[in-house]
Amino acid sequence: MADIGKKSFNSPDETTNPGEKLKVEAVTVGDIKIQKVTAEPGWTWSKHLKPVVGGE
Repeated sequence: MADIGKKSFNSPDETTNPGEKLKVEAVTVGDIKIQKVTAEPGWTWSKHLKPVVGGE
């Protein structure tokens, strides 16, 4: 039986800002990585992330 783990996004293992107005927080529980993505008001993929990653 697998152990039960608990983590909080109050102190994430990783935090990145891949573009303006966007924050990605990650916690690892056992061998599973869980991410929370927060976009600020006014964020749009075409304006804030498309220039970073490219695409149509």
